[in-house]
Amino acid sequence: MATPELIQPDWSNMNFTQVALQEWRAVAETAALEAGALIRRKLTEPRELAFKGFRDPVTDADFA
Repeated sequence: MATPELIQPDWSNMNFTQVALQEWRAVAETAALEAGALIRRKLTEPRELAFKGFRDPVTDADFA
């Protein structure tokens, strides 16, 4: 079976400005920091555990 060829995007046509990239980065950083804070708060609390499938656990923190 042949390995599929990877398609590389042509980033030169994306026309992102430095300001736009800084805005996206700020949004990503804020989301990551908020998610980390939420997980740290949930770490010491009792968990509600369920399973989506065999060997596929999900906790209440996954839905927070």
